[in-house]
Amino acid sequence: MFPILRADQGAFSYNPSAPERKETGIVSGQQLTLVAGYQTRYNQRIVLSGSTKMCGNDAILANRDPSKGSTIESSPNFILCSEMVEWNLMERGVLKVDNVRHNKVGDKWDGSNPENYKRQVDIEYFIDIYEKKGGEWVPFVASDIQFQFTMLDPYYQVALE
Repeated sequence: MFPILRADQGAFSYNPSAPERKETGIVSGQQLTLVAGYQTRYNQRIVLSGSTKMCGNDAILANRDPSKGSTIESSPNFILCSEMVEWNLMERGVLKVDNVRHNKVGDKWDGSNPENYKRQVDIEYFIDIYEKKGGEWVPFVASDIQFQFTMLDPYYQVALE
């Protein structure tokens, strides 16, 4: 589970029967999650909301300012609810790996990936990562992707460039 929308700093919730908070029974601020997401190991997704009214017409229309010519698409609730549905239906936040290739440093890639490498050999690893946006696959740009080698001694975990 991970939080999608947390409560405001001044918000609180009181549950007198909560065993982990017997002293006060109060949970506040960033401890409160209003909307949470969950993705299984097999990429099944679910979104849990604390209120069914959050994505209702009244909540969406209440947050826009008609005097400034704002439309329903400019409502924060509309944007949040739309993005939650897109993520839940795997239309957003989906990555695809393509064109995986590796070889010894200095060797030209010949179209096949070697199955084994000897000890003390430096290798190059290339991968193309795409993200689904608006129904199309576009290159995924990030600076914090990590790659982990297994079955090596010692194990290596390095950042991809």
